[in-house]
Amino acid sequence: MGRAGKKNITLKYLCCVEVAGEEIHNKQYASLIQIGQDLNIPYHTLTDVYEGRRSSFTKYQNMKFFPTVKISLINEVDNA
Repeated sequence: MGRAGKKNITLKYLCCVEVAGEEIHNKQYASLIQIGQDLNIPYHTLTDVYEGRRSSFTKYQNMKFFPTVKISLINEVDNA
């Protein structure tokens, strides 16, 4: 936990968004809150996506232009 009023600056998360197999967004972020603000997605939805609990994001995944949102820790990407 950080101190109140301090903004996290260490990049921890990698967020990739794909539509129809084409990557349209690939950026590193310091927090899930910043991802939510940038993509205009509520924080609680992003935490569910990150934890793999969000079934509503996969509900329409067979549609042609449905976006795929993947959020991972940068450490996990480097070690893979």
